[in-house]
Amino acid sequence: MDKKNDDKIDENEIGKYFPFEHVVQQTMEIYEELLGLKITKIECEAWEPEVTCYLVNDEDSDELIGEFYLDVFKREGKQEAAFASEIMRKSQVGPSKMKAISYMYSNFEKTGTVWHAQVVTFFHEFGHVMHQVLSKSKYARLSASSCETDFGELPSQMLENWVWNKDIVK
Repeated sequence: MDKKNDDKIDENEIGKYFPFEHVVQQTMEIYEELLGLKITKIECEAWEPEVTCYLVNDEDSDELIGEFYLDVFKREGKQEAAFASEIMRKSQVGPSKMKAISYMYSNFEKTGTVWHAQVVTFFHEFGHVMHQVLSKSKYARLSASSCETDFGELPSQMLENWVWNKDIVK
């Protein structure tokens, strides 16, 4: 995606202002503040060494709500896509009362920086992760991603608008 010729915008130049690790950290801080959460990176063994793992706790009670994985970098043989999905859906009934486990899958280059459009993608897909982890459906089969498509997209589409806010982008 190079808009340089169309409207005098050089995405590669803009990308210098979006170091990827900073984008991840700031996105999580925004969601923590908006949703009253504490997101903590933890050590874990995952399907690839570059996958990172996080716990999500309620900020006030410190109750564990769920966890998620970020599988965000390109690698050979990896599907070209960006999405979030559930490993385990939350359930508030039954003997195990399961916590949600979600993951975000994307293909960012390991260059250290991302374009603004990729920031939008990251923020959008992270919204799905939060929707999946924070779902409060009584039964797992009715939680988060099992809702109607429009409802599943709505939280992410609303929340991705933060990356167009001048103070947030700054």
